[in-house]
Amino acid sequence: MDFPLLKVFPASVFSKNFKGSLYYLPIGQGLGDTANGLGLYRALSKRFPDALHIVYKDPRWDILTDQIQGDRTILRNYVTDFDYRRSSQTKGAHRKEQFDKLKKNLTRELKTLDGNGYRVAGDMASPERLAKGRSVFEEMWNEMGLILEEKEQRPWIPIDQKDWDESTNFLIIHKLKDVPFIVIAPHTEPDKRWPTIRFSELGKKLYSITGARIVVMGFRESESPTIPDALYAFDLSLPIISAIIAQSRLFIGHDSGLTHIAASFDIPVIDIMANRTFPPFEVRPLTPYANIIIEPEMGKKGFISMETVLSVALELFKIGAIRNPPCPACCRPMDYTRYADSHGLARACVCGLTVWNEWEKESPKFYRLNVGKVTASESFPDPGKGKILELAENDNDEFFLENSLRDYGRANSTIQVLFKEKGGVRKTPLEQFDSPAHGDIVWSFDSVLFLFQQIDFYLSDVRILG
Repeated sequence: MDFPLLKVFPASVFSKNFKGSLYYLPIGQGLGDTANGLGLYRALSKRFPDALHIVYKDPRWDILTDQIQGDRTILRNYVTDFDYRRSSQTKGAHRKEQFDKLKKNLTRELKTLDGNGYRVAGDMASPERLAKGRSVFEEMWNEMGLILEEKEQRPWIPIDQKDWDESTNFLIIHKLKDVPFIVIAPHTEPDKRWPTIRFSELGKKLYSITGARIVVMGFRESESPTIPDALYAFDLSLPIISAIIAQSRLFIGHDSGLTHIAASFDIPVIDIMANRTFPPFEVRPLTPYANIIIEPEMGKKGFISMETVLSVALELFKIGAIRNPPCPACCRPMDYTRYADSHGLARACVCGLTVWNEWEKESPKFYRLNVGKVTASESFPDPGKGKILELAENDNDEFFLENSLRDYGRANSTIQVLFKEKGGVRKTPLEQFDSPAHGDIVWSFDSVLFLFQQIDFYLSDVRILG
């Protein structure tokens, strides 16, 4: 069903004096959807203070959304009988039915605004976001042409001073004020869940090694991990829960509302992406301090090991909130981890590049390459016009990949890329990392294309060495 009046707000063409109506349609009914939607609202309400902001919200989260109501902000309930016990097909059909009804009513309202009303959110944005590796909310900002500062591209939870004070009192009572503690949020929908027994093992190990108490957050009626000396904080309001998370040393959860709340604050966030419904990047927490742990081999349910999560958790507990390094191919942050142990971790980028990064190295030189001379071959008929770039491990010299390619020369019109095999098996981004060796680098075709685009090379031929 087409709704031509529901135009996306072209934020880049309006000044801050825009006085029209902006409609924030719901992306979903979840707590994470609300936290990210509030982040979008905060950014736009600051930029366009004279606009009328009409926010559709789920009544379950009124304790959060009620705090934004004001002269220029109107709240409307988006009520459904949504039930997580439905099958996924039924849930999808039900959501579409409710959303189409809402858009139909809104279209009638927009007819009275003489073209001065716009949709801010509500659809899953353009299909190309999958190819670009953008999350749903990143693509919404992009679709509006909205250029935001990094601190604005985050979820947001409104917390008043009273809630901050109550969270402080809670920590004082439980002797957690001004001492490091770890928050674990083990509860979510069944198809997103990491096994409770692994959370129990993880909590026991973290407590034994670090001495930090574990605060377990979630639902009292759900199965919870058994962890020595843990504090089970179930009966607190969402603003107080959020304020406690903000004061933690480390947050560990999976694709759930509390993980998106944790992304609002400058703390390290571990997201155990056991979700098999969406690609990891589509629903990732929007924070520069996230480490998103994904399956080492795609398609193996529950394969994320306790060792991997524990290794990342111990390192982040020690170093705190730091940014992930940029991908050498596409320059986006390498937010994903396929495997980790006490020596380091296999970092992955959304473009498909995976590299092995040892712990405790400020500038790890894990980008290696060999450059060979062109020889005549049938598959490369005019070698005089190009050079061969061989992406492989080099035992003699280490180079930063980008700088080496720059030195290699921009004047060449073509390049031939050769992927080396190890042990007769070609490495691909889908390969299982049982014990990756130091220096391993796995290239996807996308990551190679991104790299060459960066350095102004034209890719003419790609071959696999047998």
